[in-house]
Amino acid sequence: MAAKGHKNLVWGCCSIGLQDQNYMQCTECTKLYHFECLSIPSNEDDPTTSTWLCPQCHGTQKLGNNDNTPVRYNPNITVRKRQALNSPPKASDERPITRDEMQEIIKDIVTQFQKTMRITISDILGTEQKSLKEEIVDMKESMNFMNTKYESITKEQANEKIKRLETENALQSKAKKYGKSNYPCTMTDGIKKSSSPREICDLFAYYFGAVYNSQDNVNSDLNVS
Repeated sequence: MAAKGHKNLVWGCCSIGLQDQNYMQCTECTKLYHFECLSIPSNEDDPTTSTWLCPQCHGTQKLGNNDNTPVRYNPNITVRKRQALNSPPKASDERPITRDEMQEIIKDIVTQFQKTMRITISDILGTEQKSLKEEIVDMKESMNFMNTKYESITKEQANEKIKRLETENALQSKAKKYGKSNYPCTMTDGIKKSSSPREICDLFAYYFGAVYNSQDNVNSDLNVS
């Protein structure tokens, strides 16, 4: 009996329920049983299949030994044995892994791991080197800026000192030229030599008076010439 034309088939022999295999149907419970699960040759032309009872419905019959279901053996049909319901699984036919094969597997795993680690470490070092290089460039720029600023400040201080010395030298020269050599060369020297506020005030008046008088004399000389 073929499985075509049946829907919602209920199998009583196994849980696989392949519909492309030949089967018989119990006339009592209407469950389906594969010929291979019953361990009997497949013969759809046997008229007794129309009144066949499954082992559960028959009560006293065992699976694969149905005395009330005589079948005619057909030697032209090759019957493949199927795994019965709830039977233990077959042992694996694969041979165990040898020691050499296990070593090769471990070697491949270690090689792949090392390759991955080298790539990861290379990426990390590349990133760190790039960051370190950028920090060094920033530090170099900062040092160059500080050096430039320091040189500028030093140059300004030197120029101010030169101007101050030139001014003091000019005042000394003018004082000597116009007979004012008896006042201190600089206010700083006069203040250091003075001991009272009155003397300091007199020193300021004397100093600036000498400067103004010297400037007037210079202007007079220029006008005369």
